[in-house]
Amino acid sequence: GQRPALRFYDSSAGSPTSLVQKAAADGASLVIGPLQKQAVDQLASASALPIAVLPLHQASSTRTAPANFFQLALSPEDEAASVAKAAWDEGHRTALMLYPEGNWGNRLSRAFRQEWKALGGKMAATQSYDPAAGDFSGTVSNLSESASGADFVFLVATAKLARQIWPQIRHKIGTDVPVF
Repeated sequence: GQRPALRFYDSSAGSPTSLVQKAAADGASLVIGPLQKQAVDQLASASALPIAVLPLHQASSTRTAPANFFQLALSPEDEAASVAKAAWDEGHRTALMLYPEGNWGNRLSRAFRQEWKALGGKMAATQSYDPAAGDFSGTVSNLSESASGADFVFLVATAKLARQIWPQIRHKIGTDVPVF
């Protein structure tokens, strides 16, 4: 029933640690932010924080952060690993993977492969595609040639690209193979 009072602090106006201390002195009980990875890393390496901090990014370091430091990050790599776990939990064991060329596609395909391998899964084939291409039939056709034994497809794509590629996957690979 009661809304909390919100205060906004300009993150360019000082170090992240000093801004958290200022917010605490101003009566705050929680800091939400920062977004920039460098600032998140600085807070994660602090010896202590006076109030709870929830940055909206993940710290680079794996060392133990202060007790009041909580992380919320929607990392694409975490999503790819989650897809691998979900497919494994559904009983799938052999994957096909279709991902876009470029840094984003490489990061997600690498994260999926690492998690899939750790779970004991097999890769029947992987295929990258040019996201700027208007026709993906050749790419999907190449992937389908190695589809024997695969029991699902991991498709890395934006919503727009997925809508373009989906019918071609269904046509070349079939409707009985689930697509994650």
